[in-house]
Amino acid sequence: MKDIDLLPEWYTSSKRKQQSLRSQYMVLGGIVAVMVVWNFITAGSLSSARAQLDADKFKCVRAQAVLGQAQKITGRVENLKKKAKLLDDIDSRINIANLLSELSFLVDGKIVLSDVSFEARKFQAGSQKSPSPSGIRVAAAASKKGDVEPLGDVKFAVILLGIADQTLDVGKFVRRLEESDYFCNVSLAFSRSKSIKVVTGQTDEQRQVSEFEISCELANYRIE
Repeated sequence: MKDIDLLPEWYTSSKRKQQSLRSQYMVLGGIVAVMVVWNFITAGSLSSARAQLDADKFKCVRAQAVLGQAQKITGRVENLKKKAKLLDDIDSRINIANLLSELSFLVDGKIVLSDVSFEARKFQAGSQKSPSPSGIRVAAAASKKGDVEPLGDVKFAVILLGIADQTLDVGKFVRRLEESDYFCNVSLAFSRSKSIKVVTGQTDEQRQVSEFEISCELANYRIE
C-alpha cells in the first residue's frame, strides 16, 4: 500500500530550508567556538613567548656585565702576575714589618714622617761584598731575549721625609738612626724651616717647623 503525502510542496520545501539553515548555523557556531578557543591559546602562547624573550634579554645583559667584570679582573690578575714576576727577579730579603716597627720605635712625638720610600743602589765598582745571614741577594734567573736586564747585586736605602718640631729634634732623630742596628750610612739630605697651619679651637695659627729628608742604608749587608 503506498503512502500518500498530503502536505503541500511549499510546506515541505520550507521545512527542508529551515533544517538546512539550522545545520549551517550549528556548523558556523562550531567554527566560531573553535576560533575563539584558538585565539585564547594563541594569545597565551604569545604572552609566554614575550615573557621568555624579556627574561632572555635580562639574562643576556647580566651575562655581558659579568663578562665585562671578568675581563677587568683577568686584566688585574695579569698585571699582578707581571709585578710578581718582577719581585721574583729581586729577592731583597727585607723584613718590612720589622723595619717599620724599628722606625716607629725611633720616631718620637716631635717627629712626623710624611713618606718612607726604598731605593736600590748599586755597589761601587771593585768593592768586595759578602752578604751576612740577613743580607741582600738577587735571585739568579736565566737571561731571556727581550727581558728586562736584571738589577744585579744591590743595597737598599731608606728615604725618610717628614717634619720636626725643631731643628734640634732632627739631629736627635739622625743620632737614633745611627745607633740603630737596622741602619748605616745615615745622612741628612736637607733640613729647612717651614710654616704650617695649625687648627686650635675656632682659630688657625701659623707655626714654624723643620722639614727634613734623611737617607740611610739598610745594615743587612757588609763589605769586606
